[in-house]
Amino acid sequence: MTDDQLIGLKIHNEKINRVTTESLRTALFSLMKNMDYRSIRITDICKKAGVSRTAFYRNFLSKDDLLELSLIHI
Repeated sequence: MTDDQLIGLKIHNEKINRVTTESLRTALFSLMKNMDYRSIRITDICKKAGVSRTAFYRNFLSKDDLLELSLIHI
């Protein structure tokens, strides 16, 4: 791969991570409107966001980590 291709791939991956992260944040807050936070599972968040658990764990360590980082970015 050329340097330009590597840069393009890096930019593409960063965009995907931003979309994934935003989808997970939105899903968590949506679920919290109708469910107690303690009862929300990672699977619920991923299903609502339309992403895999692998994608979740690529970006966050736990549900608490997602919540904490989401609140920082509000």
